[in-house]
Amino acid sequence: MSYVGIVILNYNTAALLRQCLQSLQAARNNVPYSVFVIDNASAENDAASAKAAFTSFEAVHKGKYDRYAVNEQNNGFPGGCNQGIRYFMEKPEITHICLLNADTLVGDAWLDRLSSCKADIAGPVSNAGGGEQTVFCSLPRQEELLQAARLSAQRRILRFGGLIADTDMVVFFAVLLARGTVERLGLLDERFAPGCYEDDDYCMRAKEAGMRVVIDRGCYVHHLGSASFSSVEGGFDSLLAKNAKKFEEKWKCARRDRSELLVKSVQDDLNYMARGAGAQDEAQTYAAEALEGLRRSVRALTDAYAARAQADRMNAVCGYPEIPVRAILRQVLFKVKRKILSVPQIHQRYYDKRAVDETQMSRLLERIANKKRTGGSCVAVLAPYFEERTLSRQEGYMRKVASCDREILFGTLRVYLYESPYYRVDGLRIRYVDSEHVYVLYNANYACHRQALKEIARACGVCYVHSALRLVPVDGASRPERYIDIFSDPEILRIFDVHGAVPEEAQYLGMEKEAAYALRAERYLCENADCIVTLTEAMGRHLQAKYPDMRAKEILLPVFNSDIGVQLEKSPGRTTVVFAGGVQKWQNIEAMQDAVRRCPAAVDYRFFVADKAAFLTKWGEAPLPENVRVDTVAPRELNRQYESCHYGFLLRDDTPLNRVACPTKMIEYLKYGIVPILFSSCIGDFSALGLEYVAYDDLLSGALPDEKKRETMAAKNSGILDVLYNDYSKGVDRLRTRMLGGKPE
Repeated sequence: MSYVGIVILNYNTAALLRQCLQSLQAARNNVPYSVFVIDNASAENDAASAKAAFTSFEAVHKGKYDRYAVNEQNNGFPGGCNQGIRYFMEKPEITHICLLNADTLVGDAWLDRLSSCKADIAGPVSNAGGGEQTVFCSLPRQEELLQAARLSAQRRILRFGGLIADTDMVVFFAVLLARGTVERLGLLDERFAPGCYEDDDYCMRAKEAGMRVVIDRGCYVHHLGSASFSSVEGGFDSLLAKNAKKFEEKWKCARRDRSELLVKSVQDDLNYMARGAGAQDEAQTYAAEALEGLRRSVRALTDAYAARAQADRMNAVCGYPEIPVRAILRQVLFKVKRKILSVPQIHQRYYDKRAVDETQMSRLLERIANKKRTGGSCVAVLAPYFEERTLSRQEGYMRKVASCDREILFGTLRVYLYESPYYRVDGLRIRYVDSEHVYVLYNANYACHRQALKEIARACGVCYVHSALRLVPVDGASRPERYIDIFSDPEILRIFDVHGAVPEEAQYLGMEKEAAYALRAERYLCENADCIVTLTEAMGRHLQAKYPDMRAKEILLPVFNSDIGVQLEKSPGRTTVVFAGGVQKWQNIEAMQDAVRRCPAAVDYRFFVADKAAFLTKWGEAPLPENVRVDTVAPRELNRQYESCHYGFLLRDDTPLNRVACPTKMIEYLKYGIVPILFSSCIGDFSALGLEYVAYDDLLSGALPDEKKRETMAAKNSGILDVLYNDYSKGVDRLRTRMLGGKPE
């Protein structure tokens, strides 16, 4: 027979504690339990209210081991919980210990379900559980919370009573620990006081010990969310950052960002329903709740990830940041097609939306026709619109899309066509941005969307594709029919802007399947294009060798825009070596750090990286030398920093990928008179253009040029920018002439 000891901490949350105890008292459970409430040095009035709330609860509940205690000092969440764990572990009758937040509300059978999971650690789902513990439900008004929490718990049991999901971590707002778990793992780690990450740590210890951690998806506990941390000094975000560092120091790895797992939460539920489990008459209500909840959460995630898009969360195939939630709505419709969407009302609501709205489509085609009737030109651009908020505008790919729009396509009507991996659309979505821009979001799963894109391109008469990756569908990349056959019409002018060696990049990263998909798209584009835009002559030779039947005219556009004014002067000061960029594999961050350790302290180093934590993790536990600065700065500040730097790391390996590249960083270095430090000089056309550089081995040996020699090298390199600008100007003129002239004979 199970007997549960429930530990609840109070820290200035007496009103919430009262509601929590009321929900405990109202909930019907067969498993007996006792409650230990610990006041963690709350303010005097709050402590008195908490004591009164417990006294009222105890008078009715009469648990065998019910207890109330007051701490003279705040021991934090892990310390307070440990106090309760010790108390209950002294009682041989106790089989499980439950850590329950004061800001939670429980429902019927919640304790019965968690204690019957046959797991070492078990947690419920919640409206604010975090990641895969999050489920979506309507949030009631404050005065209705108790009843709503109880109703939500009943509905979860009805829908998902048989669904237990294995996981690697549960949040300790409500968690059940088996007695044997505590005996093997011990107490919570109090280094994480006042709270946050002690649950991650405990679950890491459990998984390391081979224990089972589960989520009972039929058990719902309402959670108001981190009430005790609202007054933490420095704010909750500061506490998170501080304890994240402690976690990384302990485990030598970063904590997994679990916000993405909210998609898995919905998938688990819908897969369960699709198998015919649970109550099918509840399916319609749940589908509506889940879809609306996902949309809200995806918007929040999108904003959060876009804010840190320069971090090391890069789409390894295309080489620019994309939020790693490609499955946002992918499974939602298809997993429940036969079960949930068999309900006629839902079928009507969702399936009709995936078709192309003929009225909207006609309006767009008419706008294109009107532009052409008045002598204007139209271009269908297969790329995300450069103002897309989910992408980083400072990343090279988006900067080129923007500069192409501004300096090449200006004056035309640009219709941007994009399949977003962040939010999946059902119906073709057409947005009129301004008088010169239309943004169309599509879903390559649907043949009607693919056909609509071909009609738009045909109406425009010109199709401009930014990167081979734009043809690869977000879903079903292994299915050739889902690739956009947008270059099949010989009557339109077909322009392929290569951007980079996408298949080679994927292969370099060990992504063989993705490399094959990109190769399929690249081959199709090269063999059907009328014009191919390359960053380097080396890229043109590379493509010609890969595709001997390629007949397209090559146009060289070596830089992203015409703003390449040179600034060579340096203010007096110490020799400074700079690096600005990501911490991906190809950057060879470890080699830069090795140079710092081995080179004389007379040289200063500045590393401006988006993901400072990842850089420091690679560095290790040793403190940074005083001559090293690691920081994250805005683009404008980065340009100001460049003005005082003398050398710059660009440690690319000698690979097919880099032999055809034109790194943005190289252009920036040359613009600011920064002499590059290289592993290999085989980077695009730069060696052929006479690039002056310092070999990495020379840096290690301390053989840096004197300042006069460095100035001479920087001045010579500035001549490369003149060549690039001349090639760029010619390329823009050729491309505009070809584009505005229409399809050649």
